Amino acid sequence: MKKFIFFALAAILSVALISCNNDDDDKYTEGENAVTLEGTWKGKTIITHEIENEKGETTYEEEEVNTTIQFVGNPDKARYGTKGTGRWSDEYDDGTYSYNRTEWEVDFVQIIIKLLDNDGKPTGTVLYIKNDGYSLSNNLFSGKVDYDGDMRGFAFERKNSYNWGD
Repeated sequence: MKKFIFFALAAILSVALISCNNDDDDKYTEGENAVTLEGTWKGKTIITHEIENEKGETTYEEEEVNTTIQFVGNPDKARYGTKGTGRWSDEYDDGTYSYNRTEWEVDFVQIIIKLLDNDGKPTGTVLYIKNDGYSLSNNLFSGKVDYDGDMRGFAFERKNSYNWGD
């Protein structure tokens, strides 16, 4: 009887130890991030301007920019749809705007967004959003983006997504 209890206890403990969750299981994989990104996002990007006066004193001024980003996945050209194309548009308070086509990619470290000109050629500007620098859910995307060496905060809401079931 003691052997039976020992083996039963050993079996229960081995199952309990094997079935423990790993904290990393809760993080998105690169493919899950890409699927969550797909769609159109609208919100604000915050640009911080450093201003130096004639006395050499530095002050900072924030500018809110209306931003629209579109992520369109291309599952034929990437594993799990981790790459795609899209658009990035910024509209400034003075009525001016910038508009670029994009190529994007999600890897295990960051989201990489390359700005393209109207002919689809790289402009040389690459945006990086590090994995530890953003929060992403089905409806909200916020964090910090390295915009060609300039760190900018952002907060976007999903405006639409793609229904791949059709």
